[in-house]
Amino acid sequence: MNSLEYVEKLKVISPTKEEIVASGITGIQADLIFNSFNINEKQKFVDYGNEVINLISNFNITRIPLFGFTFENPEDEGEYVWVGSFEVFKVGINKKDKTLNAFDITDDLSFFCQCANDDKRFLDSMYLVCEYVSKMIKNNTDNNKTDSDLYKKLCTAAAGGSVNYDFFNVLIG
Repeated sequence: MNSLEYVEKLKVISPTKEEIVASGITGIQADLIFNSFNINEKQKFVDYGNEVINLISNFNITRIPLFGFTFENPEDEGEYVWVGSFEVFKVGINKKDKTLNAFDITDDLSFFCQCANDDKRFLDSMYLVCEYVSKMIKNNTDNNKTDSDLYKKLCTAAAGGSVNYDFFNVLIG
């Protein structure tokens, strides 16, 4: 999906503030989660030729709720454009083959895994992560093995196949 579709689809699945609070999340954390589903434009849309960069550059987006993925301002560095991070990993777009890959920041940015085959597939899969979080909030449930295994498989498929499984295995847990 493209960045505009991603933003619109998130608004549709967004839990209400009341649902977030009812799930036990309060205060600033509740606001962060609500805002991460209800993303606003920060400028008139400019097409940068990559949907992840379009999302980061055109919209106020910071976190994928609960799982800690952070979109970051694109940073062009060598073979990669860095676009996000989570835990001890930095995520970048390979300029040559357009894949998104994760690198371990504690080990001199050594390659950890592929995250998605391309920008649109990355947004497809990250949307599914948000869908999973929304369902957990709305149903007031925790991240359980059955559901997390299902969403790991769905996200992996959306991202382009089994080569991307490690990313979602770590991200979703």
